[in-house]
Amino acid sequence: EQFEAMVAPLAAAFLSRAVGAEVSACAREVLRRYELAGQDLARRDAIDQRLAAARQQHLEAARRAEAARRSLEELARDAGVADPGGLEEAERRDEERRRLEARLASLDEALFTEGMTLDELSAAVAGADVEAARLRLDAIEEELAEVNEAVSALDRQLATQQEGLLRLLRKEGAFAAAADQQTVLARIAHLAERWARLRLASHILEQEVQRYRERNEGPIIRRASAIFPELTLGEYVALRSSYDERDEAELRCLGADGADVGVEALSDGTRDQLYLALRLASLERHAERGELLPLVVDDILVHFDEDRARAALSVLHRFSEVTQVLMFTHHARHVEIARQCLPEGGVVIHELTGGRRSAKAV
Repeated sequence: EQFEAMVAPLAAAFLSRAVGAEVSACAREVLRRYELAGQDLARRDAIDQRLAAARQQHLEAARRAEAARRSLEELARDAGVADPGGLEEAERRDEERRRLEARLASLDEALFTEGMTLDELSAAVAGADVEAARLRLDAIEEELAEVNEAVSALDRQLATQQEGLLRLLRKEGAFAAAADQQTVLARIAHLAERWARLRLASHILEQEVQRYRERNEGPIIRRASAIFPELTLGEYVALRSSYDERDEAELRCLGADGADVGVEALSDGTRDQLYLALRLASLERHAERGELLPLVVDDILVHFDEDRARAALSVLHRFSEVTQVLMFTHHARHVEIARQCLPEGGVVIHELTGGRRSAKAV
């Protein structure tokens, strides 16, 4: 019945439809959904990693695009590119210019070197018709001027077309970088949206789990939480159950100063007082079910100072109204404290063989 009472609010809170008449079916479904939530958390972590990688890729693409842009700007300044049209024709004319320059150099070499000295060249042209030679020279100079003009025009066209080529390359590189950037941004937006949904679902689930734990804290913990402050003289005011990072249950002690302390951080005496509070709460729980058991303890006050020993004996005396309490001790001081702090007839002292005493609270 207690199990059904625990499962019912879970099923009402987390199941959108009835799973079955048996409460175990509802419990299994809630557990299955909890496990799915754990898988979602693992997927969220993987998405976080991919998101970080995508952001890094985006930054690298942006850096490459910026580097390409600066490089193209430098090339454009160096070449003075203006128009990308006719680049192929400009290259062809550049080749023609180089061919004409090579031909001109060859003619110069043939005219002035050709293996002849100056006297030999003068003798070779001594009988030539001077007027005809002058006319031929004029024609050659005109042809040379035309060739030089053609070469200059080709140089101007080549410079213009090189400028256009670099501008075109710059635009194409920028377009490609922009396209890569938009792809990465779209991927980031998709992953960010999915991460936000999973993070919100995780947060809601964590809140619901915490609320359930607070509503259904066990009666033994609640009872021990009432006994523990009395045993510690108010140094600790309550107990609460919690869960560590591996989702394993652990017990936390709340101090009067607001400190939240784990069991492993308690002193030996305070830890003994905590265990005593838990044992008494457990026995009271058994007594509520009609399962009366005597409480037998052996030197449980060995780590207690005198004030806490008095408090513990008072708690044990009150517990003797529920069931019989037998306490063994070889410390005479504990016997004296029991006689002093407990009412008359509230304790019976038995001397055992060898001087060992047994105090029986009635």
